Amino acid sequence: LTVAGCTRPPPPQWLPACAWWIEDAARGTARDPDELRRDDAGSRTRRLAEWADGDRILGTRLTPEPIRSRAARWPAVAAGLATGGLTPRPDGMLAVSATGPARADLRLLSEAENRDRQRGDAIATALLDLDGEEAARWAAALLAARRDMDGGATTVTAGSRPAP
Repeated sequence: LTVAGCTRPPPPQWLPACAWWIEDAARGTARDPDELRRDDAGSRTRRLAEWADGDRILGTRLTPEPIRSRAARWPAVAAGLATGGLTPRPDGMLAVSATGPARADLRLLSEAENRDRQRGDAIATALLDLDGEEAARWAAALLAARRDMDGGATTVTAGSRPAP
């Protein structure tokens, strides 16, 4: 895009790469934090990689809490999505489906998942030090990854009970 002789660079590809990395890891897929160290983003992705690398306890890597909790919870979330008990919301969070019986376990599951998604998003956004336009692209990249991984749904069924 050229305006008055100025060329605007294309959107950075490191934002979607980082979003997909986090969403893969949050679903239990083994990912190497060094994959986040991207030359096209400078020190920002290095900070994210250092956080994602977690702590070393007795030589074992301990993944950061929001990612670790989500990975442990993913089999139940995946089952809820597969059976229709949970449904993706347009904002990338989860809701209990209105078409099934109201189940406290699904409500608690979606609340915990949404809380960890929001917490991880806030940490990653702060570590990446994103400006307004980049923050919007980051949010869009996370949403795209979640829509794909949560089953491709983009809308919440009318009457769904969104979890906070």
